[in-house]
Amino acid sequence: MYPLLYWNELADTAIPIHFDIRGTADGWGGRSYLLILPIVAAVLFTGLSISEKYYKKFNYPVKVSDHNRNTLYRLGVRMMRHIKLEITVMFACINNLSLFTVFHGHSVTGVGLVFQVLIVLLFVTPLYFILRMAGSRCD
Repeated sequence: MYPLLYWNELADTAIPIHFDIRGTADGWGGRSYLLILPIVAAVLFTGLSISEKYYKKFNYPVKVSDHNRNTLYRLGVRMMRHIKLEITVMFACINNLSLFTVFHGHSVTGVGLVFQVLIVLLFVTPLYFILRMAGSRCD
C-alpha cells in the first residue's frame, strides 16, 4: 500500500479529504484518512461480492418465470459486477487524488469531470440493467 511507504513523511502533512466539483481540495484532515478509503472500499467490495452470490434473492423489476429466469439472473450478476467496478475505481481515484495533491501541492486538472462521470455512471448502470430486465418480462 503506497501511503504506508511514506507514512513517516506524511506525519505533519494536511491530507485533502474533500474536493469540490472541479476537483480542487477544499477540506483537509490527518494522514489516517488515507487508510480509511481503502478500508471502506474493501468492505463495500466484499459486501457486494457476497450479495452477488445470492442473485436469486434480488428484487427483480419483473416476475421471474421459467422463460426469463436465466436472463434475469445473468443481468443481475452483471449489474452487481459493474457497480463493484465503478465503486472501486471511484475510491481508488479519490485516494490517488489525495496522494497526488499531498506530494505535488496541487490537484490534477480536469479531475472534477472524471468524478462527475463516475457518479453519473453509478446511477446510469442500475437504470440500464433495470430497463434490460424489464424488457425480458414474460407475459
